[in-house]
Amino acid sequence: QFQVQISKNPGLGFSITGGIDSNGNPFQPHDKKGIFISKVQSDGPAKHCLRRGDKILKMNSTDFTSIEHNQAVTLLKTTHTVCLLVERIHKVNLV
Repeated sequence: QFQVQISKNPGLGFSITGGIDSNGNPFQPHDKKGIFISKVQSDGPAKHCLRRGDKILKMNSTDFTSIEHNQAVTLLKTTHTVCLLVERIHKVNLV
């Protein structure tokens, strides 16, 4: 696990998938809950700190392990600077 702080410029530079109302992690089928990074923009502020497949455990003080997808999107869109607690899955082939 690690923490990163990202400020919008103009966006955060990543997209998410998952949530308790979804089918789980497309990168690790056994991981059924959570919010996962689905895309990182090559020219965005998250390009050096996040990867596809990373799991967001917490954003600022909000637990992202048991949140609906739309709630997570709303929180990320309405916050200028986010501090994320992230779990990286090392043994995933993300070609």
